[in-house]
Amino acid sequence: HDGLADGLRELEALQRQIDSGLQGRGVDGAVAALEAGSMVLVGRMIVTAALARTESRGAHQRTDHPQQDDAQWLRHLVVRRGRDGAVDLGGTPAG
Repeated sequence: HDGLADGLRELEALQRQIDSGLQGRGVDGAVAALEAGSMVLVGRMIVTAALARTESRGAHQRTDHPQQDDAQWLRHLVVRRGRDGAVDLGGTPAG
């Protein structure tokens, strides 16, 4: 859990740097800057979902929640980028 929270803080710091005007030189640099922004957004989405899912399932293993929890988590998480750039988390009903 602490590692995920630390990772999310680092990704959010990178997002702030990108939002403050990350640019590249020429077309290749501009494409690289856009790709970096997309990678940071996807990373934030993955870590946000991993923090929300308080169980272990498949490749998602949490030392603080080592068991699978079908009653709460046998469902899909839906992660979207909000209009303000925030990561919005929702999901299908459990069970």
